[in-house]
Amino acid sequence: MKGLAALPGLVRLFVWHCKLDISRNMAYRFNFVVGMLISLLYSGVAPVAQYLVFSATNGYPGWTVPQLVLFQGMLLFWNGMRTMLFGKVLQQTVTLVRMGEFDRLLVKPYPPAGVLLTGGFQLNGLAPTLAGAVVAAVAFVRLGVEWHWWMLPLLLAFLLAGIGLYAALLMLFCGVLVVVVQMGRLGELFERAVSFSDYPISIYPKAVGAVFRFVLPFAVWVYFPAQTLLNRLDAAMIAAVVAGAGALLVANRIWNVLLDRYTSAGG
Repeated sequence: MKGLAALPGLVRLFVWHCKLDISRNMAYRFNFVVGMLISLLYSGVAPVAQYLVFSATNGYPGWTVPQLVLFQGMLLFWNGMRTMLFGKVLQQTVTLVRMGEFDRLLVKPYPPAGVLLTGGFQLNGLAPTLAGAVVAAVAFVRLGVEWHWWMLPLLLAFLLAGIGLYAALLMLFCGVLVVVVQMGRLGELFERAVSFSDYPISIYPKAVGAVFRFVLPFAVWVYFPAQTLLNRLDAAMIAAVVAGAGALLVANRIWNVLLDRYTSAGG
């Protein structure tokens, strides 16, 4: 079962993992509440740090404080969303590969990459996701920007492309794990790579900004959604959406190549 034929089954598998994680969290309510608060605080570190840097310097070119608050809201929303959808993927992959349990994914009826990605749901990401949506909505209203009908479809396109891009990066890093078995600081390296999206793309040099718009379109996660809400359209937005979706196809090809080199933990 490959490709699109596996999609309905993977969706059901994802829903099952969601229900399982929610049930586990609800079994210990106090732990769930504390975990949500910690998750919210952790996800809010980057926006707060960014705001402090903005306040202590001349700011970011083309951005005012109210606009930056909107950007922070979108950043908090995205950090919560990626944690909620894929928060467990890297750690679970590390555990499966090191313990020699990755082999059982190879005999399941669904693609191994799909099984890994659908098992990453983490309820703790819900708090920052909701908080980010509220902050962005309040900032948008206070800025007085006119709402247009095309904003919602464009935001949804960015969200889907962003999820595809993030899933593609996860597949690549998981593929490396499958080959090397142990790489202690891979998770840290991954987080450092995606943290480039925590700042407006416009602050980077033109060459770097072009990469984040067209090649590795990190801009679809926070920058372009914020620009959309500020009514700042850019022709690069469409290219970034296409590149984000295409990244998943490229990552799948590379994943298959790396998977062929898997020799199990005992290899």
